[in-house]
Amino acid sequence: MAGIPGGYEDQLDDEFDFDYEETDDYDYSKDNDDIIPQTTTTQFNHLDQEKKKENLAKMKEKHSIESEDIKTAIMQNNIEFVKKCLDEGFKTESLMHSGWTALMYASTNGCSEIVKLLISKGANVNFEEDLFTPLMAACYSTSTNEEELLTCVKYLIDNGAKMNAHDRSLMTPLMYASSHGFSKLVNYLCEKEVNVNKQDDRGWTALHFGASKGFTHVVRILLQNNADSHLTTFDGQQPNDIAFEKGFSMLTEMMENYNSNNQYEHIPDKLVSLKQTGDSSYVLYDELELFLHGLELGHITKNFKEHHLKFTDLLKIQDSELIEIGIKELGIRKKLIQAVRDVHTNQWDTTSLKTNQEINKLT
Repeated sequence: MAGIPGGYEDQLDDEFDFDYEETDDYDYSKDNDDIIPQTTTTQFNHLDQEKKKENLAKMKEKHSIESEDIKTAIMQNNIEFVKKCLDEGFKTESLMHSGWTALMYASTNGCSEIVKLLISKGANVNFEEDLFTPLMAACYSTSTNEEELLTCVKYLIDNGAKMNAHDRSLMTPLMYASSHGFSKLVNYLCEKEVNVNKQDDRGWTALHFGASKGFTHVVRILLQNNADSHLTTFDGQQPNDIAFEKGFSMLTEMMENYNSNNQYEHIPDKLVSLKQTGDSSYVLYDELELFLHGLELGHITKNFKEHHLKFTDLLKIQDSELIEIGIKELGIRKKLIQAVRDVHTNQWDTTSLKTNQEINKLT
């Protein structure tokens, strides 16, 4: 699988390829303070060559400084600095030490406005570094802002980025997006009719990658867009085999029982298929069950169901209320409260959640 590619540190040598021979007939060993050597044509050539080398070194150093400055600006999403450099003559095809272009860095960092700017200045959306492209960089991103990544992907594709291109491992943008759980990117690529069943050099498809990470939301989108769940890797594994091997038994059952009647429609888009212990039959899981099974606490689901409590109720539950619904074990209550705190977001009421100090008092 491709990562950050190796560099093209000597790229400028090709742009300034001087044709000369290093010959000099003058004997400099005779120089001293009292002797002024007679200047020859060969000596001028030598001095000219040295000057060219010196200029080349300075230009390479300047290029290196500019590239690193722009890379830093992109990482900080500083579009004004990037504009300034472009206005002063920085070329969009210039390479960083890594061998990546500015567009690749902007894409992988989800800097959509910088991506738009670079494309408007002629940046090559299909530039390849070891067959790795800007579109792959966006889909390979570690950014958590998927909306911005999606905007980058749209700009790239709208301007001719090849959706079905692959790197040296035959990995495609869709495979990268699937392996990172980017369901919005996966969905958009599918809407643009990307080839969902391409295989990499191990025979893995995007569906294999999604299944291997337990990304139910990604798996659902791929299946609904005609991903072949029966394609096997070169060692004979189907996607559901990969999911089972990784411990995602619930997802395995879902894939084995999948049909075209949208039976995954109830799965929340931002939850993965959490691991489930023990034997089970195929059922439809809601948010509460996914959450509890992910904590290996599936056996207490009945306590919540009996009291008609939903996932949103769990997010606001207090320790005393857990005891009231029959969850007496201190370790389980602590685990639940800590897990709720870990997944909490601003849209949920935090006033009822206990602090670490309060949890420690329970021990």
